[in-house]
Amino acid sequence: PYTTLFRSRLAAVRAKVAELAAARRPDVVHVEWTPLVANVPDGVGAPVVVSAHNVESDIWARYREAERGAARRAYVALQHRKVARFERAALAGAAGVVAVSEGDAAKIRAWTGQANVTVVPNGVDAARFAPVPGAADGSKELLFLGSLDWRPNQDGVVWFLDEVWARVRAAVPDARFTVVGRAPPPWLVARCAAAPATTVAGSVPDVRPYVARAAALVVPLRVGGGSRLKICEALAMARPVISTTVGAEGLD
Repeated sequence: PYTTLFRSRLAAVRAKVAELAAARRPDVVHVEWTPLVANVPDGVGAPVVVSAHNVESDIWARYREAERGAARRAYVALQHRKVARFERAALAGAAGVVAVSEGDAAKIRAWTGQANVTVVPNGVDAARFAPVPGAADGSKELLFLGSLDWRPNQDGVVWFLDEVWARVRAAVPDARFTVVGRAPPPWLVARCAAAPATTVAGSVPDVRPYVARAAALVVPLRVGGGSRLKICEALAMARPVISTTVGAEGLD
């Protein structure tokens, strides 16, 4: 019914899950992300536990709010209804659900009637993401960090360039903006290339050097759910974080 689900629903995966469940008779089937419930066959013969990274329908509701064009807004509203229908059934029908924040857990309980919701907050390896003293001394570099094939991150980068970056540059003319994340689409690379002092690093082998040298991490999200691991990583490395309310939600 919607793009993420179509991309995640694979006949070969569904067949393999059925084969393994019949052969191994598992005590539990763990589904790591709500859309992947589409690959759990009927009659799998074991309780199904779903790890809900986000409340997916909330993300689509925010897409709808952020859209300006009437036609696009109507399209997103239709997708929102389809996402909500699938997600509600998937979570309500599970034996249990794992949420990443108390806010998400409360929404899932109230909306789906699912009573067995456990909160397991996102965290970070504090030893691996340790501060690097002096790495950011004198830095005027702002950093965006996040998967660039995910629409909320694309929207956030564009909004930051359109609404914020010129004001930052007016106050700090030699400020720089670096965008790090996997799979940046060509249109986003071109949009960033057209902005002053903006670089798209794309996929990098290790994000820690970028975080360590940044004056601050920016999280300009207007659309999102769950909680942001990149904020945990930046704070673990003792770097300032500047975020929208949506960007920082789920982190008490």
